[in-house]
Amino acid sequence: MKKWIVIKAVKFVLFAAAAAIVFGYGITWLWNALIPEIFHLNTINFCQAIGLLILSRILFGGFGHRWGGHRLKGGMWKYKMEQKMASMTPEEREEFQAKWKNHCGCSWDQSFRKEEPIS
Repeated sequence: MKKWIVIKAVKFVLFAAAAAIVFGYGITWLWNALIPEIFHLNTINFCQAIGLLILSRILFGGFGHRWGGHRLKGGMWKYKMEQKMASMTPEEREEFQAKWKNHCGCSWDQSFRKEEPIS
């Protein structure tokens, strides 16, 4: 086995353990500070907080993206924008670009244009 794979695996395990500890104590603190007074429920310990964390992950599927989802969504945004720009007339494109520039104060990315820029 290659040395870098072992190093990556060890780093992942250490990061996951650190994240579990931080999130576990964070959930414990938040629950014990808020829930007993608001809903008159019991306080929880660290193991119960980790259980809540796992249960929320199972039920709601949070904590990150699957299969590089963030990159795929970014690519999907670009694809949808290219489709939108392709369906516009040149006048609509100019209006859209002007509105975008006024909205965010930045220049428009030329990569979404289908035609060659005029020099």
